[in-house]
Amino acid sequence: MSFISLENIREFSLDNGAKCILYKDARNPIVNIHIGYDVGSKNDPSKKKGLAHLFEHLMFQGSENIKKNEHFSFIQNNGGVCNAYTSFDNTIYFESLPAHKLGLALWLESDRMLSLDLSEENLLNQKKVVIEEKHSNYDNVPYGTAMRNIFNTVFENSVYESPVIGNEDNIESVTVDDAVGFHSKFYSPQNSVIVISGSIDLLDTENSVKEYFDRIENKGEPFFTGTEFRKLNENNKSVIYDNISLPALYLCFQIPQLGSDSEFTLEFFSDIIINNKSSRLYKKLVYEKKILQSISALKYNLKYSGVFIIAAYANPGINLDSIQDEILNEIKNIYAKGITDDEYNKVKNAIEFENLQNYYNLHTMSANLVHGWLFFNDYFRFFSNYEKYMKICKDEIMRDIYEYFLTKNYFALHYLPNR
Repeated sequence: MSFISLENIREFSLDNGAKCILYKDARNPIVNIHIGYDVGSKNDPSKKKGLAHLFEHLMFQGSENIKKNEHFSFIQNNGGVCNAYTSFDNTIYFESLPAHKLGLALWLESDRMLSLDLSEENLLNQKKVVIEEKHSNYDNVPYGTAMRNIFNTVFENSVYESPVIGNEDNIESVTVDDAVGFHSKFYSPQNSVIVISGSIDLLDTENSVKEYFDRIENKGEPFFTGTEFRKLNENNKSVIYDNISLPALYLCFQIPQLGSDSEFTLEFFSDIIINNKSSRLYKKLVYEKKILQSISALKYNLKYSGVFIIAAYANPGINLDSIQDEILNEIKNIYAKGITDDEYNKVKNAIEFENLQNYYNLHTMSANLVHGWLFFNDYFRFFSNYEKYMKICKDEIMRDIYEYFLTKNYFALHYLPNR
């Protein structure tokens, strides 16, 4: 917290329930706006999987005072950039632009929160766009269905089972009434957080936010379908044949949700064993034995659960079972023999540098403040992450290696070239 002066932060709530966080950083004459909504694919209704992501597209199709796709042109013509993304847990919209154009961004965001154009024409158009995105980015690319298969198994019968992009039949079935109801329930002030970072006057910006957003009323109550998750009762393996040239292995372990200590310890573990070119498995399997093209770890800490995925892309003809054995044996080895001081200090220094960098990037600052509020109702949590990382010791890393990789079952997904 010593990196940030409390005098540069203002937190307040509007009468309609919208949460607002302002962060002053006058080093550059720019401003970044993040508006987060506590809605993601976890909130997709049954048989409407993909609605949250589809809605992200609909939010750029115009509102009462803004024509279709004018949001982009207004921002770009004023020297800025904007975009959005949907995750399992939330949906984020953001703009960066010259500081004196802050009012433009507030007008654009408040207008679509208040009066989105949910017409049949816009809905049909964006269904086609999303389905084409699904085909081009997931269905028709090598290994594109991997995450769908992983989440279907690891999070079976839960709110994280379906991919964020959704299912084609479900997307096609969305009606204008579905979209209107979704907007009323989730795109309301009480379900949002507004973060503004950059070269701003805190009091003036607070007054501007109130001017644009205070008039927006809540129209519905958000709903959530539940958070039950099953444990993997046994080690599980699936084999998929696809139009690929290199065999690929995805080794998946269930881990806790965001907010647990493992969020920090497993960052050390992944970097020590896999996630850089001097890590144990990268050196051993890519450089020395030359049986892999690459290996990496993906750590998904979600709001209610998590999964740790080791992805290994093998050279032609290499047996994936042998790769799997190599990885599992190295995990056992690191627990049995421990982590060296050199490994620990090298990774700690890299994590320290990465976390310090977060304080010097407005976009990253805004994103972290938004996520802190959406996940924990506490934006201060972001400021405590640095200290938490720096306090992690080797014994804590070893404890979680044992807990999540040596005593729990895993799911192995093998991708093989078509026969």
